[in-house]
Amino acid sequence: MTKAKHLHGTEKSDAVKKSFDNKLAKMAETLKRWRRSGERDDSFWPESLAQLKSWHSPTDDIFEWKSNNVTKRDGKYAAQVQLYWSLRERALQLPKTALGDNQKIEPSRWKKENVRLAQQITQLTWEIMDLRDELVRIDPKNSLLARMMFP
Repeated sequence: MTKAKHLHGTEKSDAVKKSFDNKLAKMAETLKRWRRSGERDDSFWPESLAQLKSWHSPTDDIFEWKSNNVTKRDGKYAAQVQLYWSLRERALQLPKTALGDNQKIEPSRWKKENVRLAQQITQLTWEIMDLRDELVRIDPKNSLLARMMFP
């Protein structure tokens, strides 16, 4: 971390942890704003650990670090790394903002969105089937359920 370059021991660890926590807090704040609006905007969002590592915004007390050990899943900052992946996973569930007139559509983005929606449809279908099965167990002679065509 450039800010902690000349620090040693616990001072350095504390500076790295504070910067990591600030990055995660900024990501959580951005995610909260995206969830309220229902879509992702053009705010900075680290798409990888490498981008997270190199994120530098001194005004937000966010500094980059040089060591790859900081972002190891089983390292000293494992809890923060796990939180990063959790935030990233939740952000991927939100669609990006609509494209402007001069922007091109990325086919890979649409493919990812289609896969996400197909998985959501599958999950909801299974939940409906489970609910129907539970209703049949409760009242097997229900005339409404008998007429309903469902696998």
